[in-house]
Amino acid sequence: MERRLKGIGMQKFIKYLLLIMVTIIGLSMGELVSANQLSFSVVPVLPDNQVDKKDGFYNLVLQPGESQDVTLRYSNSTKKPVTVTTKVAPATTNINGVVEYGTNKSKIDRTLKYNLKDLLTVQPNVTIQPGETKDVIVHVTMPEQHVEGIIAGGLTFSDQAADKAAKTNKSSTMAIKNIYGFQLGFLIRQSIPNPYSDAKINHDGLKLSKIQANQVNYRNAISMNLQNPLAVYVNQMAVSAKIFDANGKKVLYSSKDNMMQMAPNSNFDYSVMLGNGKKLNPGTYRLKLTAYALKDVNGKYKTKLFNKQGDQYKYRWQFNRKFTISGAVAKKYNAKDVTIKHFDWLKLLMIVAIVLALLGGLLWFILWKRLKDDELVEIEEDVRDVEGKLVTVMRKVSEREYKRLLKQGKHVRLIKKVK
Repeated sequence: MERRLKGIGMQKFIKYLLLIMVTIIGLSMGELVSANQLSFSVVPVLPDNQVDKKDGFYNLVLQPGESQDVTLRYSNSTKKPVTVTTKVAPATTNINGVVEYGTNKSKIDRTLKYNLKDLLTVQPNVTIQPGETKDVIVHVTMPEQHVEGIIAGGLTFSDQAADKAAKTNKSSTMAIKNIYGFQLGFLIRQSIPNPYSDAKINHDGLKLSKIQANQVNYRNAISMNLQNPLAVYVNQMAVSAKIFDANGKKVLYSSKDNMMQMAPNSNFDYSVMLGNGKKLNPGTYRLKLTAYALKDVNGKYKTKLFNKQGDQYKYRWQFNRKFTISGAVAKKYNAKDVTIKHFDWLKLLMIVAIVLALLGGLLWFILWKRLKDDELVEIEEDVRDVEGKLVTVMRKVSEREYKRLLKQGKHVRLIKKVK
């Protein structure tokens, strides 16, 4: 298949992608691991049945039922022994449309008939002494049945001690788990030419399965599961997705991406983001999705979706489908979306409680003041009798009346409060 791919540009794409995977990367939640952080190296010794020895990964042609031992060359350039852990995994496609060759949480697609993990026997832990180079055998067995296309996967190598230490190390602010290692692609097939015709790929090369409300990084989205059911790579993949109202007249959400890739017999959720602060609304919608693959100057499918000049592609798939979002699902995701400002009932209750407390305090003060003003006091007041003589009289009045007399400038004096 690789010769065919090379002739149409797919070979170079696969080669470059897998060479990148072979470079030293940090499979981590933190920063990428630089080359000088790795304590070891692993180089594949490519056999004669390698499709192209310029590749930096295994790409083998085997007959049905044939077994073969290939060699991995481990090296330790440090001054301490290093134990390298090696794991095998099938190739998968992540949510960004990128092929992964290491272990991950992606579910194996139901169309994957042969898992590379079941076809390779590799030593899980290899200890290399300081300055030592060691050859380690990997045993590969091709299924006895006829296999169309590629069985794709990879080997993941990691420093056991450094990996374990990084996983248990927690900083004062947050836990960061770094895995010190890298991946090596491993492809096997029974024949080199692409076993699928262009008509077959155009008809069956991409399937649309489930469409559903979803979240990406706690942000509302609508995801459509795209499946590659064939044992070939879908290269230079471009997707344009538009979500309409139920009548298919008004565009509500849209997204487009190009230069993606799908592994053989894999699937991934392509997501259309709603946008910050946008709520999912229950109801019926219509999805119109167009996907392209493999740029070709002679390709019959041309689009200007991704540049003004336009691109020509060899393959195209189109989907037009209705789907429904229930009220319960919309409510669940809206409650978890970190960009949506939710009504804070607790805050409201606290504000109401404070207002009620202030009103209660004000009411208590008014009542207290009124009761206090109604209390009786005994006063002396200088008044003139009928003959105009100044005399002093004693009488009982309310405190309110006493204050009123003072305000009027009357000659009054407080003697005592009357209990």
